[in-house]
Amino acid sequence: DESSKLTIGVIDCNPEARHMMADKIAENHDFDIFEYGLETVLSFPERVPEDLSLIFTTTTHANILNETLPPSVKVNPLALSPTAETISAIAKLRSDEKIALIAYSHEFIGIMLRTIHSFGDPSSKPVVYHFGTSASFNKLLSGKNQVDAVILPANYERFSSKAEQETIHQFEKSGGKVILFEYQMDHGSSLLI
Repeated sequence: DESSKLTIGVIDCNPEARHMMADKIAENHDFDIFEYGLETVLSFPERVPEDLSLIFTTTTHANILNETLPPSVKVNPLALSPTAETISAIAKLRSDEKIALIAYSHEFIGIMLRTIHSFGDPSSKPVVYHFGTSASFNKLLSGKNQVDAVILPANYERFSSKAEQETIHQFEKSGGKVILFEYQMDHGSSLLI
């Protein structure tokens, strides 16, 4: 028992943040990490294995999970915020630049949008694109309606096709700004883990 691995459950409403949390937790530890969607857990709490050693979620969802899951399950909230590099890159965008927000989930688009409004000054509404939903991706990053900058999750390769990745690389190569939106854990959350 002393040498067995801990099994960690990571729960959040969007896969981008779940993967970022799981990656951060796994950086310095050899854990078995399982990811669960928030809606699935709320709808079917019995599907969360009882033998998980620890469960982590964001501070946003900790209360509702504690109300939903059995009292024997301890949910550990992690405080996440955009990295200084992400905030700085967003703050440096000019108000007249056309911005595209690209992600897999609608929830992560919302997180990026709130961050833009907190730290940036866009004069026009950003264009929104979801990976894997349309063939118009090339038009978004080229042609007369081209955007000046794209903001996408730091782990976007997990959610995008090779063609979408190549389009992003070509966009950046041709002078377009690519801002990788990345989360960090506060010091207290790192100590908790």
